[in-house]
Amino acid sequence: QFLQIYRKTLFGLVKAYNPHALVLCVGADGLEGDELVSGSLGVDDATGEGWALSPEGLAECVRIAAALCAGLYEDDICASLMEKQEEKKASASSEAGNSNGIDTDNAPCAKDVKSEKPKRGNRRKLLILGGGGYTPAQTSRTYLLCSAAACEGARPGMLWSDLPRDIPSHDYFPRYGPMFELVSEQKKTQIFTSYSSVKTDTSPVKESCGDEIEMCPEVIDSDRQVLRESKRAIELATLYIDRQREGGAPQKKHFLF
Repeated sequence: QFLQIYRKTLFGLVKAYNPHALVLCVGADGLEGDELVSGSLGVDDATGEGWALSPEGLAECVRIAAALCAGLYEDDICASLMEKQEEKKASASSEAGNSNGIDTDNAPCAKDVKSEKPKRGNRRKLLILGGGGYTPAQTSRTYLLCSAAACEGARPGMLWSDLPRDIPSHDYFPRYGPMFELVSEQKKTQIFTSYSSVKTDTSPVKESCGDEIEMCPEVIDSDRQVLRESKRAIELATLYIDRQREGGAPQKKHFLF
């Protein structure tokens, strides 16, 4: 659900305020398995605190922001991964057909379908900041993926297509075991599937203000509450920005969630 919240927040704020630049603070201490935050050292085992995010998920957030700053629109950014998912299915189907002796020479291939070049709108500056991260192997993998994702505006496919799947051999190679993966295929598939679920397997949840938040059916009540609190925090932030733009002195107020 984190990517759903992120996409809704980012696209909504950019549409409302049309900023000249975006600043992302990519904190690696929110990663699953982080020794300090996730409870691996016994710090948060009782409370269950920590985001438990994946390096691939954080990199996807950076990819979305980079594509947005390159002038791509929301539909094109989301559609790009949906198309890759379809290409993957078509490729798997073709390979299965060949293994069964089926003639697939004349079958339509996803690569043969030439999609139109996406339209581009306003370009923006993008600044990406790092922070935190107390498991060196996970942190370095995260920032490599995020660096590749930041290039998506100028080089589409850098993150999900051009990078090798496995960690290259180097002096600290043993630290990346037992999987030794640079990009987890499982996490990659989950991210790709999250885009198709937005179009097919979502159910709108009405909020008091009349807006709709799309969530997968398996979202439980606690996740709904997190979405409501996140949405309210965003509304308070936009209200504060509006008052600053009006030139009035900001008033100190206490908001209770």
